[in-house]
Amino acid sequence: MKYEYAVEKKKPLFAVVIAHEALEKKIKEHGPSMIEMENSKLLKEFRDSVENNLVKFWVDKKDIKLAIHETISEFIYRKDLTGWIRGDQSVDAGLLAEEMARLTKGNSDLRRKVEVLDSTFLLPSTRD
Repeated sequence: MKYEYAVEKKKPLFAVVIAHEALEKKIKEHGPSMIEMENSKLLKEFRDSVENNLVKFWVDKKDIKLAIHETISEFIYRKDLTGWIRGDQSVDAGLLAEEMARLTKGNSDLRRKVEVLDSTFLLPSTRD
């Protein structure tokens, strides 16, 4: 469901799928419990769908790690993968911190002035 949602939302994705020969080897070693028996048709449909997108196949567990590293490295150069802001358009955190400090001080000053005005203009009957 997550995969289908990502495809529907056009999210960047890739899959690392066990190669057919590796799956056959696992079945020979561990028996038929290594394959989906109850929903084999749905699994085949899903696998076919996944294989239509960016996919790398693995035979050995080390292939999974390699596939992930290679694909993530390739994603770095994709122009369509941007975050909230591009890295080359980042904001100067120092300037933001200075502005926040200035606004915080201004806010505190205004609160003090409001307190003074409240205490000055309160009628004697409304004081606690």
